[in-house]
Amino acid sequence: MVKMLTPHVPYDPAETVQSYATRLSLLHTGQPAGRLLADCGLKPSRFAAGHTEEIATFAAAVGEDPKALLAGTVRALSRHNVFRGEDFSRAGLASRVRQFCPHCLQEDGPPAEWRHRLAWCFGSIPICLKHTSTLVEVSHEGTESIQDAVDQTGGRELAEMSSLTVNIGRHVAWWHNRLNSAPSGTWLDGQSIEQVLNASEHLGMVLEHGQDIRPGKLTRLELSAALETGFRIYEQGPDAVKAGLDDIRKKALATAVQAGPLAMYGVLYDWIDRRSQLIAPGRSARFFVSTSWITMHICRAKGCLARW
Repeated sequence: MVKMLTPHVPYDPAETVQSYATRLSLLHTGQPAGRLLADCGLKPSRFAAGHTEEIATFAAAVGEDPKALLAGTVRALSRHNVFRGEDFSRAGLASRVRQFCPHCLQEDGPPAEWRHRLAWCFGSIPICLKHTSTLVEVSHEGTESIQDAVDQTGGRELAEMSSLTVNIGRHVAWWHNRLNSAPSGTWLDGQSIEQVLNASEHLGMVLEHGQDIRPGKLTRLELSAALETGFRIYEQGPDAVKAGLDDIRKKALATAVQAGPLAMYGVLYDWIDRRSQLIAPGRSARFFVSTSWITMHICRAKGCLARW
């Protein structure tokens, strides 16, 4: 393959493809990624959305394997995003910079060499596994470049001061291994990443904070702690999840006969019954099966099989 750009800067598999384009553009044009993409005959908006044709054309222009760049691409569709064949909600995964680790950026070197890691794109993981510290939040909407994100927080040094040391939970270790290895056919590997994280988080929220908890009232670290609580149950399989649901039902304040599953299971049922349906099951049949299984158990627990 003929390289169009020299010197050649290799792609880092840990970064997003947009981050790679920004690094190359700063080196070769001294301007943001849009300048280099235009020189390559690409539309920045389509590249940012992860269109396969744009990624392949860019790969040829910079002398990289298109499969490697596609593995670092979050594909934005009309209602959800797709990453490595799995469906994700906009909140669950997005290529825009919404959080970052200032310690990682320090190791990268000067701002022109900063990399926006794929690991930072997952909204429910506000932790850097490498540095056992919290990621610095930018904004809910995020921004296109890591340089702009750091500027919004007042600079890398100030961001580093706000990063806290935390313990690494089992869910973070599982998620990291899932990103870097092929599924092996276990209970968790048969489901999408977002299904495991969301189910664990909602299960943990109700167990730790009760049926009336509102996720928006919890901090990022409180949500992470709830996710860890739920994950330690969820990873054990269906029987453990059933036992957890039974525990929630027994502790429910709404004990009247007419109380429905929403009163009994709170945000967990709300997620399953309504919000999880925004994402299609995708290629993983287990995504739909496991969600349906939990819903069925909840309905049985309340004698609601007619509704099911």
